[in-house]
Amino acid sequence: MALSVIGGAVAFAESEPRGYRVMAYDGRTHQYTIHRNGTFDGKYLVKKIVVVCQSYQSGNRAPVKGETACDLGVGSFYPVGEASLTREGGPVVVLEQDDYFAITEGRGENEVRRTFNVVSIEVLSDGCR
Repeated sequence: MALSVIGGAVAFAESEPRGYRVMAYDGRTHQYTIHRNGTFDGKYLVKKIVVVCQSYQSGNRAPVKGETACDLGVGSFYPVGEASLTREGGPVVVLEQDDYFAITEGRGENEVRRTFNVVSIEVLSDGCR
């Protein structure tokens, strides 16, 4: 990941792959902070998305519901576009809406789906966090 330090803030380089990166987890509130970088309307931006887990489902098993059900690793990166594959070669699909966020990895019996409620979305200036 290409980063530079500007006045104590960390800036993402425009050459960084586009996608979603898990930046932080707050164990007290169970909130994940996710940054989405990319070019929107011709301008490079970083969006800060704060979410709380709604449910986790693996394969055909019943979903586990609740704020502590998801297990996103801080630092995990979920690419968008053609690079959207898991290490095993299965697809990664991220769905982002105003009040709903979901990450699905793999397919069939190996599919893992995490759904979240969106707490807030904000555009960060200059791509800084």
